[in-house]
Amino acid sequence: MADTSDREKLKRQALLTLAEARTEMGAEISRLREDWRPRNLIIHSIEKYKAAYLTSALLAGVAGTRWIFSSRKNNRDTETKPAKKRTLTHALISSLWNVARDPLLSLATQQLAPLVLQQLSKFQSPPKPERPE
Repeated sequence: MADTSDREKLKRQALLTLAEARTEMGAEISRLREDWRPRNLIIHSIEKYKAAYLTSALLAGVAGTRWIFSSRKNNRDTETKPAKKRTLTHALISSLWNVARDPLLSLATQQLAPLVLQQLSKFQSPPKPERPE
């Protein structure tokens, strides 16, 4: 009789330990799921490497601005155009870009301007005090 009661007691104890482990594992999986969401990964990455993101955005902006607004004249060309300028593919791509450039720029300024202003306002306004809960 004592042998069966010890077995039952050990069995109950093992089941309780298993239930506790499942609860802890469920909580850990929920936390990991939240930590590994793409949005949270991006937010944490930007917070951690803010200077690198700002520097790369600045460089990309400068390069993009120079590329979009640069002069189309090639000073090395004399009388003839280079071979790539004469290809049909380049002619089609350049004409497509010339048609799409203005709408793309207006769309980009319309969509990105509020986001940029919102990000800049975070740096200008004082931080909001956190309320204890």
